[in-house]
Amino acid sequence: MTVTWAIELDTDPAERMRADLLVAPFFLGERPLRGAAGRIDWRLGGHLSAMLARGALIKAAVVKGESAGVVVRVLGVTGRAARGFIPAGQTGTPRGTDLRKGFKPGTVLDLKVLDMDPRSGEPKLSVRGYKDDEERRAHREYRQKLKAEGGFGTLGDLLKQKLAGLSEPATDQKPEETGEESGG
Repeated sequence: MTVTWAIELDTDPAERMRADLLVAPFFLGERPLRGAAGRIDWRLGGHLSAMLARGALIKAAVVKGESAGVVVRVLGVTGRAARGFIPAGQTGTPRGTDLRKGFKPGTVLDLKVLDMDPRSGEPKLSVRGYKDDEERRAHREYRQKLKAEGGFGTLGDLLKQKLAGLSEPATDQKPEETGEESGG
């Protein structure tokens, strides 16, 4: 079976193209998006930027703590996207904690982007999400290290080893003595 793809290059603006797929280049750390990607993002109301930002791990400095959460300034970003908010439930602190005392202005935090506010363009951030991701990453690395070292594995791994040992012919084992003499 042969599949044929027709690729057509067009110089028309993206909003005038009739296509099922559109490819636009962008630089990984460049925000806001520029060039063709920036224009497409603008036409989509910032949807492309929000998709790229969701799940990103960033650093931010605390501006102030409030009862509803913590206001931060995202480091290395300018404009509306430089302001961010950590809801009280995502701070990783016990319920009822005074966030004004727990988060001093100027403190730099490692955070995960949960979502982008469609109206203001500000990211909704999480301390807890960042810590959870770090814990998962550390666990995954530990499992890979164990696997590489051939250390203790799962119950399934142990069963495979035992079954493999049973299926191999015994060459250097001595017959067991039964205590009976063969005679005649």
